[in-house]
This record gives sequence, C-alpha cells and structure tokens, in this order.
Amino acid sequence: MTAKLASCPRCRKPFMRGEVPVCPACEAEEEADYRRIGDLLNRRPGLNAAELASEADVPIECVMRMLQGGRIESTSLSATAPCGRCGAPAISSAQRLCHACLTKLNQECQDAKTAIQKALAMRQSSIHEVRRYVDIKRGRETDSS
Repeated sequence: MTAKLASCPRCRKPFMRGEVPVCPACEAEEEADYRRIGDLLNRRPGLNAAELASEADVPIECVMRMLQGGRIESTSLSATAPCGRCGAPAISSAQRLCHACLTKLNQECQDAKTAIQKALAMRQSSIHEVRRYVDIKRGRETDSS
C-alpha cells in the first residue's frame, strides 16, 4: 500500500498515511483505545457502538474507525450503524442503508433512468421535427427560385 497525505482523525494534523489510520504521534493512544475496546467486547459482546464508546471511554468515531477498518468485529456493532437516510439500523457499516431505503433508492434510480430516457426520446423526436421543417423550408425556397 502506498502512503498518501491524510489528516489524522485524532489530532487533525496532516501525515503520510500508510497501514495505520492515525499519525505516529497518536498511534499509541489508538492502540490503547483498541485494547480497551477489545477487552470490553470480550467481557460484554452485546454492546452497541455508542455503549461501547461510552463504557470504554473512547470517542464513537474511534469505535467506528476500528469497525470499518476491520480491527474489531461484532454483529451487534455492525447492526447499530445507522441508515444514512432514515436512521434505522443499516445493512452494514459499509453500505450505510437499511433494506427499505436501499429498495427505495433503487426504485428512485430506475425512475430517474426512465425519465431521462423519455426526455432524450422526446428531444430526439423534436430534433427530427426541426430538421424536417428546415428541410421543407429549404425545399420550398429552392422551388420558388
């Protein structure tokens, strides 16, 4: 993996990001949070992300970063990622949509595609009508000369 310039999610300072999602100055704190989260998950695996962050005394962003990065896994944590549209539990932390909103979004995309296709078809037909009218006018102009 190539290093790229990123902003540290903890201290907001720029750094060259490699495998670790935080800057070298914050790496020790991130590891300490990871150990607290891991220990707490081993003792109480049913906690949701907010409860886990609160009881481990870490920011919720840290829990979500570790979950998304694959450092921690828990079905209860994955289920607590909120849907980006309605706030219901999402399918996964990566998709960030619930089944209902995903279905609605797919339908909205299909409706938009259909509307665009209809608009293009109407535009094409009006272009053909204009061309036909121009051709007729040109034909009349050549007939009258």
